[in-house]
Amino acid sequence: SNSMVGRKDKEILTLIAEDKEYGFKMLVEKYQVQVINLAYSLSRDSSLAEDIAQEVFLKIFKKIDSFQRKSSLSTWIYRITLNMSYQFLRKRKFSLFSPKKYSFSPEDTQEKKEIINIGLSRLPLKYRIVIILKDLQGLSYKEIARILNCSMGTVESRLFRARILLKKILTPLIKEGL
Repeated sequence: SNSMVGRKDKEILTLIAEDKEYGFKMLVEKYQVQVINLAYSLSRDSSLAEDIAQEVFLKIFKKIDSFQRKSSLSTWIYRITLNMSYQFLRKRKFSLFSPKKYSFSPEDTQEKKEIINIGLSRLPLKYRIVIILKDLQGLSYKEIARILNCSMGTVESRLFRARILLKKILTPLIKEGL
């Protein structure tokens, strides 16, 4: 099919080398939703997420010619998105994750979503980010390690720690029924 989502990254990079504008359009088509989702899960603000995504793609357009292929394209894009989100949030002094709506499975009750949301908002950023990447974005340990520039062991221990902390925060909330 000619659907961009199915296009291989290698193909996209080849296209970009041949015709930057067209190849880049394909890249945006393939990655736009992922970039916006990640920016949103960090900022909890849909218009801010759109702004972040726009800046991310601008940066990718500028930097794509020097992309080393040391990591995969998706890892590189995720890393740019993370860094850009942090920059925006620092500028705006946003409380990362003001407990707004969280996208969990539809059968989760609203109350449960709210509770988990509050729990996540209280987690330190380094723990919150691994939970977002693993449990909400569904990435592998390997991918997360590449994005965060750390070892897989670090990712595993942070995730382990994050889940313990989250459980600690959530238990009293659940007992109180919020």
